[in-house]
Amino acid sequence: VSGTHTLSIEDALTHKFTSSPIQVTGMGDLLRPAHFRLSAASLDLGAGDQATNSVRKVALTNLGGGQISWQANANQPWLSISPKSGTFSSGMRTEVEIAVDRTNLRPGSFSDQVLFSSSAGDSALPIKMSVLALPQQNNPVLQLSPAILSFTGSDGGSPPAVQEVNISNPGQGTLHWTAGTNIPWLVISSQSGTVNASASQQAAVSVDTSNLLPGTYSGTITFKGDGAGEVMHNLQSVAVSVTVTPRCALAVASDALSFTAAYQQSVPDAKVVHLSTANCSSSIVWKATSHASWLTVSQTNGSTPAGPAIGINAAGLKSGAYTSSVTFSSDSGTQEVPVSFTLSQPAEPVLSVASTGGLSFSGMAGQGDTATQNIPLTNTGSAPLLWSAKTTTGSSGNWLSLRSSSGSLSAHQSASLTVVSKTLTSMAPGTYSGVITITATDQQGNVTSGSPQKIRVSKVVSASCTVAVSPSALNFSGSVGQAPPANQSFTITVGSGCVNALSWTTSTTGGDWLATMAASGSSSANKPGAVGVRVATDGLAPGRYSGSITITTIDSVTHAAIGNPQIIVVTLNVATLSVTPTPTPALPSIQVSDTTLAFSTSAGTNPAPQTVKIINTGHDRISWQAGTPSQPWLSVSPNSGVAGASSTITLSANVAGLTPGRYNAQVVLKPSSGSPIIVKASLKISGVAPTPAITPDPTPVPPTVVPQSGPTPVAVPTPNPTPTPLPNPPTPTAVSSGAPPPVQTAIPSPNPTPVPTSVPTPIQPTPGQNTQNPVPTSKPISTHTNTTNSHHPGHVKATPSPAPPPKTVPVIIPTVVPQPTRVSVQPTPVVVLKACVTATPTYLYFTTQDGDPESQTVTLNNCGNAGTITLRSSNEWVTATGGGPVQAGASTTITVHAVHINQAGTYSGAITVLITTSNGRSTSVAIGVTLKVQGSQLAPQPTQPPVEQLTPTQTSVEQPDPTQPSRRKARPTALPNAQ
Repeated sequence: VSGTHTLSIEDALTHKFTSSPIQVTGMGDLLRPAHFRLSAASLDLGAGDQATNSVRKVALTNLGGGQISWQANANQPWLSISPKSGTFSSGMRTEVEIAVDRTNLRPGSFSDQVLFSSSAGDSALPIKMSVLALPQQNNPVLQLSPAILSFTGSDGGSPPAVQEVNISNPGQGTLHWTAGTNIPWLVISSQSGTVNASASQQAAVSVDTSNLLPGTYSGTITFKGDGAGEVMHNLQSVAVSVTVTPRCALAVASDALSFTAAYQQSVPDAKVVHLSTANCSSSIVWKATSHASWLTVSQTNGSTPAGPAIGINAAGLKSGAYTSSVTFSSDSGTQEVPVSFTLSQPAEPVLSVASTGGLSFSGMAGQGDTATQNIPLTNTGSAPLLWSAKTTTGSSGNWLSLRSSSGSLSAHQSASLTVVSKTLTSMAPGTYSGVITITATDQQGNVTSGSPQKIRVSKVVSASCTVAVSPSALNFSGSVGQAPPANQSFTITVGSGCVNALSWTTSTTGGDWLATMAASGSSSANKPGAVGVRVATDGLAPGRYSGSITITTIDSVTHAAIGNPQIIVVTLNVATLSVTPTPTPALPSIQVSDTTLAFSTSAGTNPAPQTVKIINTGHDRISWQAGTPSQPWLSVSPNSGVAGASSTITLSANVAGLTPGRYNAQVVLKPSSGSPIIVKASLKISGVAPTPAITPDPTPVPPTVVPQSGPTPVAVPTPNPTPTPLPNPPTPTAVSSGAPPPVQTAIPSPNPTPVPTSVPTPIQPTPGQNTQNPVPTSKPISTHTNTTNSHHPGHVKATPSPAPPPKTVPVIIPTVVPQPTRVSVQPTPVVVLKACVTATPTYLYFTTQDGDPESQTVTLNNCGNAGTITLRSSNEWVTATGGGPVQAGASTTITVHAVHINQAGTYSGAITVLITTSNGRSTSVAIGVTLKVQGSQLAPQPTQPPVEQLTPTQTSVEQPDPTQPSRRKARPTALPNAQ
């Protein structure tokens, strides 16, 4: 573009620079207004688990002329931008990286927007993404946070502060990681490390800006994970950007200066050059040097701000054209201002224009304001002249005009040319350029010396100063006699078009129950204001109350009002004590995986212990205590604890002192919140009770053989009797633990019977017969009689007598009652089918203003035996799909849907998940659901209780029967099973 431009050169090592204006001549196009554009209208960063970060690039372009300065901001902490600000020129583009960090987010859908504020207008970029639950892993997981690092430093200044990358391992096992980059200005303090399961460590990242010139630089750090098993997300990267801003420098507000005069006439007036600072926090010292004897400077040194005047000393000069310059220097570098002086021949008209340095106007988009400036015109020659002026604005519209476009000046006469600039309603924010051309001629129509002269005019149109307040409505709900609802807040956002900070004040209407926590404050474009709002329910009768908050803003410098007052509608619903307000997340209470346990064993052997899982169905931690079991054979360990999500107790049975039979006992679990739960236990002991043995007489009386007539008797030893088991042994009778043991009864042998015998005859053993204990075929005659009921094995003695005649006598053979033999009976295992189910999460929150909110998912885990899951809903506006058969230890997912309700308010409900095993055992878990419907219209001011409307209801949960398995019961209609 034709005109005066500034060329700057900087040394990358010393960071000193020099600049000088250059004049471009020709018929180049005038600058068009800057036009800011984004490469995308919206951004979807997709779905990922909690260890996955997503990064996308968005291009910024300037479709117009000039330069655009911009900055970007996001509201949510999970959304990052790099870089956050910058400047680029016409025809150029710059890229911005936008990333989401899912590390600390719950599963679900999220949305926000990135607001780009620029000197050429503002643009909003909607962002959405989804978070998935991190799958349970037996291997390490590499998780990084944040996804982007953004640094800002100044040219030649100290390096930016160090930032950290958090490296976590939410998986199992040990994670070994390494990090690296090929960017020379990017420094990582630690390039490797080890992270145990569920632990984290930090890696410090810094940037070296010592050799970087002003601009924006980008790089990447790559992290790699390794472990004993395959590492999930083992290769990830973190984007890094550094923006180097120009260093503190001297700013000279002048291009080339031009002077004209007539020979031996008075010299033109000196021209002031304004000196200030750029990117500085304090003033700087400067020095001025003139490079010609005819060029004067009113002040050769000082500190900013300053306004030295540059003038002409024409003494001793001949007619002609002269050029030189004045150099302004500071610690940051030098800037040169060229100066030209034309000394005309005598008796010629000479036009001198005082504003050749240019004119600057400013305006605000949409305001239609008008501003004027004057250009002094002087005929420094000795003859009259005629002058004419015209304006050129290119295609940007007729925003530049002149009050007078021609005139005449006598010798040494002066006049003023009035320049008018109007901000057209069609002008968008940006920088506009124009030119005023002034031509002088003598009376013969010849162009005079130093003519024509061109004066460059610039106009900066900034975005209109706007202020926004969000949200536009606040809703509170409370109950009579209860604590007031939680405080809420609203945000005051100032548009980028506001040059100065805005002062705001708040006022309320509707009653003393409504108040703001700040009556006044200040906000700016980069510093939004947040104001708290509280309500009081003391002394209010049940009903609906309406009020409003009015926010008024003014410019803190000009004190001009900014826009119209903003109004926030506030609604307070006060319910009676019988109406439960919107429930907060469920209070802690407990369920157990099983309320009935069965032990089975054989006599003398303790059965294996059994466990019961205590599940916390609420959000906070809950303590519990186990009472003393009702029978001493049952024990519990531990007998107290604190359940976060769940904890486990062990129940054991001790059969010492117990006889075969069936026994029952129970233990009561008492939680710190909610109702106690009874766990029942049964014990079956199988086997035969031992029968007492008959103890032999310690001193048996041997029988005596009485000799009779006949041959000499031979004593035959009585063989060892073989015990014969009783045909029907007694059957043990089961008794309770408190009953006396059964009476042991000895069973006598039958009465002895005389056995007639003949003369004993030796017995010849048959082949293979045991000869150690021969069995006689006859027994000796005995006269011994035992009158007791028990006889014992032994032998009889024979006492010989001389030649008695043989006689037959009775022999008593004792009968032996055998000792009962203990038989070990192996118990048959008893399979106990348990019902157990858990849900994650146990509470869902939906919000909507128009249309159905997005559905959410819940993961169900079967912690018992295989069974079937059914779903029940408490209200028509909330439903669930999924369920059906599920194997033991398996997980399944259900989807919960909420539908839009026309009446604004907060609604409560529940989804009850019921699991039933094949033997009819069942248990359930409740998932709390809240739906918030936001209103968009001003609600009327009520003074009476409202007409009955659809209002939120809390899920009614029936207290469990201590003698039955825990089952939650809600009021909703059952949903069909999803197979």
